[in-house]
Amino acid sequence: MDRFIFNSGSIFHLHQLETYFRHRGGRHFHLADADELLELLRVTSHSRDRIIQRYFRQFWRQLDADLVAALRKDGVADPEPYRGASDFKVSS
Repeated sequence: MDRFIFNSGSIFHLHQLETYFRHRGGRHFHLADADELLELLRVTSHSRDRIIQRYFRQFWRQLDADLVAALRKDGVADPEPYRGASDFKVSS
């Protein structure tokens, strides 16, 4: 896809996703560059970090079906399903 068109809600969540990823030690992605944007989405969609997945899920929910299909075609994975706090308990 040559050009991504996002609504204001998805832009907000995309910015949060990029900011959190960068602060966690990842690189800075220029969101105005379609290739870098796609790379950010590919990397974060496969992340095992539950906070990154939360931001990614919030972003993903804002997208329309056509854009979701195009991103899947470009290698972006669906977000992992939400797991409640009970899934993260540490066994003693």
